[in-house]
Amino acid sequence: MVSRPRTRAGRRVLTSVAAGLAVLAVVACFAMFVSVQPIAWLSAELRHRPLPALVLTMLGLMVAGIAVAGRRLLALVLAGLCVLTSALTVLVPVLSQAGAAADAHAEVSVGEFLGEPFGSAAEPEPTSTVRYAAPGGHQLRMDFWRSEVPGKRPAVLYLHGGAWRAGERGDAPRWKQLLGQRGFDVFAADYRMAGDVPEGTAWRASIADAKCAAAWVAANADDFDIDPNRITVFGQSAGAQLAMMVAYTRGDPEFSPSCPLPEPKVKSVIDLYGPTDFPEAVTGPGRTAKQTGILRELFGGELDRFPQRYRAASPISHIRQGLPPTLILAGEADHLVPVEQSRSLAAALAGANVVHSTTYLPFADHGFDSNWSSYATQLSRHEVTRFITRHG
Repeated sequence: MVSRPRTRAGRRVLTSVAAGLAVLAVVACFAMFVSVQPIAWLSAELRHRPLPALVLTMLGLMVAGIAVAGRRLLALVLAGLCVLTSALTVLVPVLSQAGAAADAHAEVSVGEFLGEPFGSAAEPEPTSTVRYAAPGGHQLRMDFWRSEVPGKRPAVLYLHGGAWRAGERGDAPRWKQLLGQRGFDVFAADYRMAGDVPEGTAWRASIADAKCAAAWVAANADDFDIDPNRITVFGQSAGAQLAMMVAYTRGDPEFSPSCPLPEPKVKSVIDLYGPTDFPEAVTGPGRTAKQTGILRELFGGELDRFPQRYRAASPISHIRQGLPPTLILAGEADHLVPVEQSRSLAAALAGANVVHSTTYLPFADHGFDSNWSSYATQLSRHEVTRFITRHG
């Protein structure tokens, strides 16, 4: 039985609680649909994990019940606003992503979605760890996970994200597990980042190390019993940019590996929300101060000072016929790498007749796959599996 607030003070408290809940719900709803500073972090978190907003919905319903019993119209209106906006915050993105999965004929699990919104996996113990290079005395290591498939196996080289200044090869354990379950051996490599090398050189060093890692995997294929002609490069964010540069600049003397090994022709490349056009990133409508600062550190200065560096490191600058098949996965609500970067890359690949597949995920933000059970990630898992089965 819903109790009635019997005193004037109680009615004021009820109205204040309803107002507070309404404000929180409106802020959450705004953050879901509009990403602006200083709440971009909140937008990203809500888009990764919208279900906690249902707490506001339930609290709003409770307050609404009390307001009805006490005949408090203002409290009821405020509670109703809380219920409406918080429900929209959850239902619109979830139903949009479920619809996208249905359109792609991807099976998604409601039970997984509801049961593990905060789940994470421990890094699987690698089969082995090796030092694959030491450019400038910097020790670069690579982890290796062997799948259970007998015979010569295809392989995936994983390159982590982190804005070229953070992250580690142990990131993305769920992706490594999934790839291993699909019969792919997985290699995950270190590369030099900002802070490891002189200012303004990390952009070139990271590419050189990524190419060295791919070359090392191919050169040592027999030792790991993998097929050197079936190597896929997989990256997230900054790692996706490196993966594309590995695939798209083979044989380019401007981008030689940081070790004296021949470059392999990779079989395919998987790009998860990677930047593709750096000049556009700092001049286009989606630019942010955070993006500009990251790239200033990476390249050692602004675009107008080092335009050649910005262009040369952009995967879109190297599109031509004959490139490996490319899978592009990007969130339509990405606040850090706007989805237009991925759309521009897809258009360039289409213009060069390069085999590619694209999936743009509604209401998904940068790093959406940090929530492994979300519909966006479940759809992405489906697309990665379908693509790598065909092109890996």
